[in-house]
Amino acid sequence: APARVSGVAKNDVLNMRKWPASYSRLVGELSPKSTVWVIRCIEKEDTSDWCLVERGDDSGWVNSRFIELLDEDWDI
Repeated sequence: APARVSGVAKNDVLNMRKWPASYSRLVGELSPKSTVWVIRCIEKEDTSDWCLVERGDDSGWVNSRFIELLDEDWDI
């Protein structure tokens, strides 16, 4: 599903991780309001929910609270 990075300060980035954990290796960064494709999301007990996202050739896990799903007819 198409989505947009939200809730990230203008001068900050959303980190993309190799695995769904804050301590996992950094594999990329997303600017505020960037559009991404959400591949899937998971709920982790006693921690944050995570979504696997893709932007161009890059993919990684991000904290789901910083992703806002868009209408299905949105063109990324």
